[in-house]
This record gives sequence, structure tokens and C-alpha cells, in this order.
Amino acid sequence: YGWQSMMDLFGVDLVRAGLAAALGREIAPLAQDAGKTLEVRNINPKASGRIVAIEGVEALPALPGFGRIELFKKAGDRIRGPDEDADDPLGYLSFFGADYGEAMDRQLAALESIKIVIETDSGERVEQTAAWGHAKVSTDELLARAGARDIGKPDPAEERLPRSYY
Repeated sequence: YGWQSMMDLFGVDLVRAGLAAALGREIAPLAQDAGKTLEVRNINPKASGRIVAIEGVEALPALPGFGRIELFKKAGDRIRGPDEDADDPLGYLSFFGADYGEAMDRQLAALESIKIVIETDSGERVEQTAAWGHAKVSTDELLARAGARDIGKPDPAEERLPRSYY
């Protein structure tokens, strides 16, 4: 969903820009600062089974900072959860904020408002919110844990793929 996030945040269609570049056409420069922050998170199931209900999605567009919701599944569909060691999200949700903290707070509140019911293969009814598995992340704490090492620069002590792979 990276290309959609770029469109939402900077107003740039990466597919169109890529095609233009391939055809030798000029591309407008990307703004260095969008003036807002976008938080995007997957909606993950707590268990495998059949989705009985997904509720609360209709109210999301009215919330401050709403960006986008994309559901890949609907009631009646089968979903695979962590018990099947699967990466099978129900969808994803994005919210804007003036900064990362605001965007994350809006996102987590919105995820908490979405109710999901799954019936497992054994007939157990599992109820959860879309916030299951999500927590607030402190970027300051993550940076502090990284210590003096520059984020984004390769650590010479780590084994790396050849530069062309990333």
C-alpha cells in the first residue's frame, strides 16, 4: 500500500510518475515535507476461521484525520490468523495527524472502534477489536535504543546483501 500512502500524503501517483520517468518525461519534484504525518496499520485477525462480522467501519470517515480504510475481507470470508502462522490481514487503516503522536493516537482510537467477530473451525466465537496486536510506539524510545548508531546507515558489524539488493 506504499503507493497509496504516497498519494495520500504527498499527492503523488507513483505509478504515473514511474511511467512518466520510463518514457523520459519530466516529473514534478516531491515536496520534502507534507506538513502532516500519516500512520498506516494492518487490521489483523486474532484467530483463524470464518469472519462473522466487521462493525464500526462506516463511522470512520467522520473521524478527525481519517485517511483511508481498505478491507480485503468481508463477513463470510475465511481468514487465517497467527494460529496458522499466517499473514492474512483483514485490511488496513490510515490516519493523518499534525505529527506522529497525533496520527498514532487517532489511529489507535479508530482501530479500537472496529469490532470483529470470527468463528473458529471448532465453533468458538472470538471477538476482538481491530486494535488487537497494536500498541503505541515511541519513536524517541526506538531512537534511544539504537544508541549512537545512525539510523538508516549500514552497521559494518552486520552481514549485508550486496548494495544492489536494497
